[in-house]
Amino acid sequence: MDSKKALVVISFGSTFDETRTHDIGGIEQALAAAFPAYDQYRAFTSVIIRKRLAERGIKIDDTETVLQKLADAGYEEVVLQPTHLLHGEEFEQKILSLKDKFTAKFQKIIISQPLIVNEEDYKLAAAAIAVQVPPLAPGEGVVLMGHGTPRNNKHMAIPMLSCRKSLIL
Repeated sequence: MDSKKALVVISFGSTFDETRTHDIGGIEQALAAAFPAYDQYRAFTSVIIRKRLAERGIKIDDTETVLQKLADAGYEEVVLQPTHLLHGEEFEQKILSLKDKFTAKFQKIIISQPLIVNEEDYKLAAAAIAVQVPPLAPGEGVVLMGHGTPRNNKHMAIPMLSCRKSLIL
């Protein structure tokens, strides 16, 4: 008998239907196609997002709840695939911190890394973003931003600055 395998796609989450369908859903679809032997599950790390969705009748579990349900259902192998960009609070406190609690409940548990974990990742991300920016007229610019994290990511400041050249068009 084949072992039960699960792939849990973990996102911060979104209250926007289009974002959940196209962006998060697009990642989930790509992963489902790449890992057809795994049953796929969704988890959101943001308490606020899950609460707001629940108020609209949309129930999405947190990572710990999904892992407990998988353990109860007899899954043997679990892959946690975050969609987070960096090692930040959401990844470290709401995903990585669960490994010790659930290691004994599965034969195998794999926690994948966020998108950007080293200088090479920054370079690849910068190059991918740079080709998406349309030609700009003199005096025009593009500002990229995201929410921060209380985690100290200062050790990545130099790689980020060195990648800035890739984004200057």
